[in-house]
Amino acid sequence: ITHSFIALLEKKGMLLRTYTQNIDMLDVIAGVSTDKMIECHGHFRTAACTKCSRSSSIIECKRMIVEEKRAPTCGFCKGYVKPDIVFFGEDLPGRYHKLVKRDTKKADLLIVMGTSLMVGPVNM
Repeated sequence: ITHSFIALLEKKGMLLRTYTQNIDMLDVIAGVSTDKMIECHGHFRTAACTKCSRSSSIIECKRMIVEEKRAPTCGFCKGYVKPDIVFFGEDLPGRYHKLVKRDTKKADLLIVMGTSLMVGPVNM
């Protein structure tokens, strides 16, 4: 229901942005536009090489992991490919850093829901 509520806010033109730490993509599935989303810990819609950063097929990435039981590798540089999720110790996406301060100043209301606020740096 909360994801649908966020989508409704967007539909009514009342949503500046939604920041989520979830990687489940439920906001997008509920109808929130990806341009309104900051997926702080990434998502499983896309994949990229950890060495050269080239995009890779998420379908092929999943196939290699599930069916072949091996880590996917980049067809260009042979580095490892992973879904575009943020692992512990990795920096948050550049889009987060680009928009968080601007959005905080521009927002009329901040709604915080469904979190223990225990995971940094989003809890700061």
